[in-house]
Amino acid sequence: MNSRSPFRAALLVGLTAVLAVPALHGGADAAPAKKAAKLTITSATASPGTVKPGQKLTVKVTVANKGKATSKPTKVKLYLSADKKAGNDKALPGSAKVKALKKGKKAKVTVRTTVAAMRAASSMSVLACVGKPSAKTCKATNTKVAGASTYKADLTGTLTFTDKGAETGGNKVWDRTATATIKMSIGGADPLNEVFTSHNSTYTYTGTENDNDGPWGPNDCQTFWDREETGGGTLKYTGDTFKDDIYGWFTHTSLNRIRLSVWLRHGYTLVTTRTGDDSCSPGQTTTTGNGTEVVSMELTQVPGTNRFKVTKWEADMGTASDYEKIDGQLTLARR
Repeated sequence: MNSRSPFRAALLVGLTAVLAVPALHGGADAAPAKKAAKLTITSATASPGTVKPGQKLTVKVTVANKGKATSKPTKVKLYLSADKKAGNDKALPGSAKVKALKKGKKAKVTVRTTVAAMRAASSMSVLACVGKPSAKTCKATNTKVAGASTYKADLTGTLTFTDKGAETGGNKVWDRTATATIKMSIGGADPLNEVFTSHNSTYTYTGTENDNDGPWGPNDCQTFWDREETGGGTLKYTGDTFKDDIYGWFTHTSLNRIRLSVWLRHGYTLVTTRTGDDSCSPGQTTTTGNGTEVVSMELTQVPGTNRFKVTKWEADMGTASDYEKIDGQLTLARR
């Protein structure tokens, strides 16, 4: 008798199908899907509609639980965003508590903040986020935060440079004076990199230096050096700091410190006179040439005013400056 009768084969096929059904559905003991809360912001309305850094902002937010379980208590926070999308945004101070919400329930909260100082190139948006910021938990408000591109100002005033003294234990004396009349506008869209543009800033430069050596030797030989320096005109400005005679920038985010550099170009005439008998090679020679005094200054805002005074200065490449003092102040006038 054939052990694989049609009846027995059919029975085996049926049992196999019945046993396979639970396997297709994860088995008779498979755990049901876990219920979870799902918080989202359905509305976020801010007032006022446009703010500037430093101003206050109020945002009314509605939070909804669209999940299948009660949520845990959390908070709504605000963020500055460049693209209205969550990610790498600047958190603003302040928050609002959101109580535990049952599924399908909503809560209305109000968040108050002061917009932080910023130097963004263009306007930014404010995001309201419940819990951890993400595309599903954040919503852009209707407000705009004005960017730094609106910053415009004029920097004007006159500075006076003095270098006067005598050589200790020697015969050299000098007296140099220069002035720089600054006329610059400030503006631009780059954050913390506003452009300082010179508009016919000018300078004057005068100086004398006298020295002598001697008399020395049996024939009373003596040498005199008399140098005169003059210069002045417009401080060259092209927008290229490698070619310009004047350039400046802010050195702090609070905009209360300025670095300003000027190149004071001048010509000089040097008269050398030798006296004594023939062994001293008596006579006089005159040479001319050009020189440059570089002054790099740090100006600090005078508290409670829009004026800036020079607090530090140096020569080219961070070397010590010959100028013993710099007088005068510059005025920064917003437009």
